Amino acid sequence: TSPHMGQGAPTHTVEIWHLKPGARTLKIRDYESVVHVLYGKKGHTTIYGDTYEWETHDSLHVPEGAWFQHFNDSDTETARYLAIQDTFTIKQLGLHQIERHPDTPFDE
Repeated sequence: TSPHMGQGAPTHTVEIWHLKPGARTLKIRDYESVVHVLYGKKGHTTIYGDTYEWETHDSLHVPEGAWFQHFNDSDTETARYLAIQDTFTIKQLGLHQIERHPDTPFDE
């Protein structure tokens, strides 16, 4: 908000996601800018096919339009991540879109 402009419009969403031990997300891409703050013993994320290892309190940025997928490498601990996205802005511009990777089986 701005003291000169009054209450501002929402521009970002914040979501908490849970990933069971040994699980992975679908491989998707969306057209938002996303920062993930990760909480879990260990895991990795692929972005454009490159692998990024992570531990608790690491953060990573997923660029707009990038194919990405998260993996929980722990056999015992649930991984959690905070996703901070500019969803409201993208929706207001009529550009919000999420795609499932064509190689992802539909039973996932």
